[in-house]
Amino acid sequence: MHAHFVVQAQLERQVKDLNVRIVDLETKSYANSLHSSPSVRQLQSRIDELTAQLKQASSEKFDSSHLHTSDKAVRDMQQQLAERERLVVKLEGDRKTSEGQINTLRQTLDKVVSHLFSFDIVAWLLTNHIDSNQGKVNSNARSVAWSGRPWNLSRQS
Repeated sequence: MHAHFVVQAQLERQVKDLNVRIVDLETKSYANSLHSSPSVRQLQSRIDELTAQLKQASSEKFDSSHLHTSDKAVRDMQQQLAERERLVVKLEGDRKTSEGQINTLRQTLDKVVSHLFSFDIVAWLLTNHIDSNQGKVNSNARSVAWSGRPWNLSRQS
């Protein structure tokens, strides 16, 4: 009976540990998805701003070196945007991996909880069986005490 409580305590500890891991992975996944979107929008806004500046510069007929600098700035920003988009794709993959791990941990947690429930049922059945047998032993002891002998001699005829 003591072993049952030790196993149950271990399983409960595992359940708590798995819940902590699930919360940690969900938090990381959520945090990663929040950090990527605003920066991409900021870069896109900056690219639009630089493109507008480039159009303005060409309409005012600035010298070719200034246009070249603006073009270079636009290309640099486009490269940064492309890099950010690659990062977003990578983070999305990481998020999906984390979600898969979370689902696996949830399934494991469900199995552990199911085993805990099974152990509780077995413990309850064993307790009732022991109590039932204890009642039979007490009943037999009363009958022996009443008859004054532990066996029935009338059957030996």
